[in-house]
Amino acid sequence: MEEVAPRDGLRQVEYSVFNPETGEVLRGGTTQLRDMASQAGPGEVVIEGAVDGGKFMIEVGAAGIAVVKRASPPPSIDDVQRETRRRIESRYPIWQQLNVMAAGGEPMIEMRAFIDAVRKSSNRIERMTPIPQDFTDDRYWTGDANG
Repeated sequence: MEEVAPRDGLRQVEYSVFNPETGEVLRGGTTQLRDMASQAGPGEVVIEGAVDGGKFMIEVGAAGIAVVKRASPPPSIDDVQRETRRRIESRYPIWQQLNVMAAGGEPMIEMRAFIDAVRKSSNRIERMTPIPQDFTDDRYWTGDANG
């Protein structure tokens, strides 16, 4: 740890204590700078600064300096449904869907097969626990759903 000048050590600072395994904020508060390190228990990381709740990624870099980044929330079913809509409408915009339905025939059968494949992939992804961060990758969208 960096040397702290005696006067600086008496400065009041806000701190946050994290669990580096889960990224959870465990607690926080205010203390004198010289006492900040003692706020962390075994296996915990303490940083200067108040951090609101949530999940964080903690990376220990050069010289043991911790870098704290807010973790992305896991994707939701709404996120998957937005990707489903994007995939369908990128191949068949709404105006085209309406024209194909009005015309019927083979184009409508092909469109329906594509939409069914996308929805089948979407349903499978929505059942995953947790939904993978990279769920938009084509490998999760099988067959014609890759369109």
